[in-house]
Amino acid sequence: MKKLISFIGLAAVVLFGFTSCDKEQKPKFTTDLNTGHEYVGRLYGEDRVLEKDANPNDAQGIIFAVSPNEDTAYLVAFTDLMKRTNLVYFILNANGDTVGVFRGYRFNATTNVWSKSLFEVGATDKDGEVNTEKIIKAAKEVNDTSTAAQACREYYKKAYGDTVSRTDYDRDTKWETTKGFWYLPSMQELAALMKVRDRINQKYLQGTPASDAPNKIYFQAIGDKSNLDSEGKNTPAYWSSTEYDKEKAWYDLPASNNDNYVPKTWGNEGGLGCIYVRPIRKVAL
Repeated sequence: MKKLISFIGLAAVVLFGFTSCDKEQKPKFTTDLNTGHEYVGRLYGEDRVLEKDANPNDAQGIIFAVSPNEDTAYLVAFTDLMKRTNLVYFILNANGDTVGVFRGYRFNATTNVWSKSLFEVGATDKDGEVNTEKIIKAAKEVNDTSTAAQACREYYKKAYGDTVSRTDYDRDTKWETTKGFWYLPSMQELAALMKVRDRINQKYLQGTPASDAPNKIYFQAIGDKSNLDSEGKNTPAYWSSTEYDKEKAWYDLPASNNDNYVPKTWGNEGGLGCIYVRPIRKVAL
């Protein structure tokens, strides 16, 4: 009977897009991170919080939360993980209006899967950094190098834009020293990020001239609604590092504020139904 129920549930996801799980199944993922701190929305440079009018090119990430004792800031990357393609994408403002075009990078993770192999590491809903280390270690033992956690560890901010050549992209190592510090957020950390995503999206999307956006700074909206359908489905969902069990992991669906779990191997090469990855990291204040 359990196998039948699991099959029906997975079929619903495949046929109808990402949905929320039943109320009796869904835990309330809350967070004690401070999302009302004065630093939330500010840029963080090499080793400090930047001034309010700082150039985003001087920042490695955006502060989205601060620890309860205020000694740690949590940064979110400017974009989801990307891989280069020859496709053209539209730049949207906070209202969903087209303000420019962006060529060269597809808005999906390098793998789109939590993992290609099935293993359980006891990844909780609290600390994504700890979870990421456990996932990478377990994946290495089964020769799985395509996990979302590993992709986050290899991330660092790079130059994106219409006029950025592949050579320029490859040579951009300004933030390479931050490689190895980014990780796949836990569900509690995703909960904090989603509480302030609209505030951050509005700050970094609005007022950016279309002609300048691709060349000076590119910020991709957190939970970009550009592919949202009329029922609120098929907007980007985000993997967390939190496991449900050996075969499934939790994700967050920003557009409807729903959490659910799917097989860790769920994913495809972009398009509707894929689950995205947004790296985060901690820095000392």
